[in-house]
Amino acid sequence: MSRTCFSVAISAVVLAGVAWGSTPPVEPFSDSFEGTQIYPYWALTQDYGTVTLSKDQFYSGAKSLEFASASGGERTIYATHKFPRHTKGTVSVAFYDYAPGQETLYEGLTLEDSAVQSHVASVGTNDYDAYCYKAFVGSDGQGPHANCGQYPGSETTNVKRTLGWHVFSISYDVSSVSIAIDGTVVYTANVAGYEFDTVILSIDGPYWRPNTIAYFDNFSFEPLPLYAKQ
Repeated sequence: MSRTCFSVAISAVVLAGVAWGSTPPVEPFSDSFEGTQIYPYWALTQDYGTVTLSKDQFYSGAKSLEFASASGGERTIYATHKFPRHTKGTVSVAFYDYAPGQETLYEGLTLEDSAVQSHVASVGTNDYDAYCYKAFVGSDGQGPHANCGQYPGSETTNVKRTLGWHVFSISYDVSSVSIAIDGTVVYTANVAGYEFDTVILSIDGPYWRPNTIAYFDNFSFEPLPLYAKQ
C-alpha cells in the first residue's frame, strides 16, 4: 500500500542534547521513531527479545521500531504507554508484516483498561493464523467472525496477511469501539462504557513458535475532545 495513505507530522524535540523523533509526551501524541533513542513515552519489556530503532524498514522517514524475538522462553516483547487517567480517542500505527504465510507469534496493537481487564481491544496477528489478520473487542474475543484462512474464529477478519506495511487503528468514541485495517473498518462493538489507559505495541507467544521480526512506525494518539487534556 502507498505510504501516503497514512501520515503523521514528524516533530523533533531536543531534550538534554538528544534529538527525539516525536512530539512531547502530552495528549495528543505522535511518534515517528526518527530519534537517536527510543522516546521515554514508551516503557519496554524485552523478555526473550529486543525493541530497537531500525533503518531496515520504515513507513516514512528513515527508521521504525523493530521488535525481534529470541529463543529460550516465553516471548514478551512490549512497548507500553500508560496514561495518567482513562481516555477515549483513536490510536493508529503502521505495522510491517514480516512473515505472512507463517505461524509465528502474536503481533500488533492493543488498548487496555488496567482497572477493568475485560475492556480490551486489539488488532494484529494470531500466532496460529498465517493468512488473516485478527481484530477483537472484549476479553471474550468478539470480532468479525470472517471465513478467512485455515482456522477462522471469532477474531478473524477478512483482511489477508501480506508482506509489507499495514495501518492498524482502534477508535473509542462515545458509544462504541471500532477497529480498522488500512483505513477500512473491520469490526465495531457497541460498548459505551469502554475507556483505556494503556497502549501496547507487541509481539509475544510461546517458546516453541519460530522467531520473527515486526516493525512499527508512525504511531499517533488523538483523544476525543471531551477527554483531551485541558
